[in-house]
Amino acid sequence: MRVIRSVSAAVVVGVCLVGVPGAAGAEEGWRNQAPVFTAPERGFSDVAAVGAREVWAVGYQGRKTIQIGPWDPPLPPNVLWQREPRPVLQQWTGRQWKAHHPEGIPEEGTLDELEVSGGKVWALGTIIYDPGNGAARQRYAYIGTWNGTEFVQVNGPTNTSAPGYLRHLSADSGGLWMTEGTQAYRFVDGPGWTGYDLGSTIKAIESYDSGEAWASGSGADGSTWVRHWDGSAWTSLALPAGTGKHTFQPTGPAAGWVATDAGLALWDGTAWTTVAYPEGYTRSDLWPSFYNAPWATTDVDGPWLLADGLKTAPKTLLHWTGSAWLTTPGTALPLAKDGQGRFFAPRTISTSTGENALYSFADGVWTPVPAAMDIWGGWNVAALPGTEHVLVTGWSYRGDLRAYTNAPRD
Repeated sequence: MRVIRSVSAAVVVGVCLVGVPGAAGAEEGWRNQAPVFTAPERGFSDVAAVGAREVWAVGYQGRKTIQIGPWDPPLPPNVLWQREPRPVLQQWTGRQWKAHHPEGIPEEGTLDELEVSGGKVWALGTIIYDPGNGAARQRYAYIGTWNGTEFVQVNGPTNTSAPGYLRHLSADSGGLWMTEGTQAYRFVDGPGWTGYDLGSTIKAIESYDSGEAWASGSGADGSTWVRHWDGSAWTSLALPAGTGKHTFQPTGPAAGWVATDAGLALWDGTAWTTVAYPEGYTRSDLWPSFYNAPWATTDVDGPWLLADGLKTAPKTLLHWTGSAWLTTPGTALPLAKDGQGRFFAPRTISTSTGENALYSFADGVWTPVPAAMDIWGGWNVAALPGTEHVLVTGWSYRGDLRAYTNAPRD
């Protein structure tokens, strides 16, 4: 279970351009917190906050790819040549960033996901091993944790060549879940790892301190399936009609929701309740996360969906508050909610140039963040626990890593 989770911006209508190339600045309390230098091409894949003065970021650097044809995520690109990346592991202390090397990745590899539970930090990634003699590189799962002094490797359950995007991690007070392909592995101190074959590719897992967990994925026909772990066994959850291939969002040990043809379906642990979409909106109005992919949805203090209404600009965000729908113009899903109750999301401010800027949303009004941020894409926003502040990361017009915060200096 991620205590404070940041969500990367997956959908922004238009090109992700913020500020002007080379903008350095910070205004009205915002300050530039430049990450440690990394080699191009680079990026932060995930960011997670442990405390007000401890944020971790993982990713990759030094990658170079030559490909042909279009790339329609989540399918991998048709790669002609690739220089393999090296991992990025950085820690923000409230004053500066520190770079760490993950034990167990000698050179090539990536770090893709972060999990925080009970003050512990875990990372999931891929070790890339070159056997030499022209043989194909091999890829193994990597799990590491921070012991207070260094980032050490944890022996994983298996070594396979599954691509990194088929692995996922979730931590809770009782242990750790790791998925790879169709397998879900549970780690607890003492017994170690136990594997469960769920039969189809697992795309997401979320665990809780109660000992329960959710796993979801898609079958051969692309339709979504969901399973619930009660502490001893996995059982299937029957989804409502019209779910199709769209994403199930867990909201607690026994609750969650999914967008369907008829409306937003809410699971309370015993039954489904369907809430019709706001007047003027139907299933066909929902915006996909990528071409021919599931609808763009997220859960930041309740369900959010991206829609285009009557096929007119601007796009619209639909937010279910628990008792009513809130609709507001928007071009990307919220990334985080701070201690003041403000939601943060990038928004298109020029359809002609594709220029975007970071906005906060409160009391029904979007307000531009008063800072010049040189961020082109790869948005992450992490709320700092126990404060009203956030840390924003991304990559610049020139491809450098960038970070900004509105937290005061010590």
